[in-house]
Amino acid sequence: MAITYNKKTGEIITSSSIPFDSVVTEMITKDGLGYDNDIEQISPDDYYYDIENKKIIKKPDTSKPYHSFNYETKELETNQELLIQSVIETRNKLLQGTDWTQLDDIPKETKIKWKGYRQQLRDITEQEGFPNDVKFPEPPK
Repeated sequence: MAITYNKKTGEIITSSSIPFDSVVTEMITKDGLGYDNDIEQISPDDYYYDIENKKIIKKPDTSKPYHSFNYETKELETNQELLIQSVIETRNKLLQGTDWTQLDDIPKETKIKWKGYRQQLRDITEQEGFPNDVKFPEPPK
């Protein structure tokens, strides 16, 4: 297999079973991942090349929009502004999904039951662990 990677950071640009002549390419195996010498393409989004140890390493999960991988430190980083935005969007969707509980034609018991839940959702930003460790309340049954 051939990979094209950034020599400074180990960021994998492409992977292929055919080497590219016009860019920095190194023939490697996937031994670092416990594979035999299979010819198999890998996703540059999921792996990086450990230059010192000459191994392909799986990156931490970066599927959340507020997570990114730092190729210098080899660690997952969290964009706090995007995380806050994500938590607030989730909270707003949950609130919107319960708006019906406060309509005029809803029984008073139902309104009271859902009022506390809705207030807990509004108070999410006041939680001690916000935004990194948020505990969403359970809706009433």
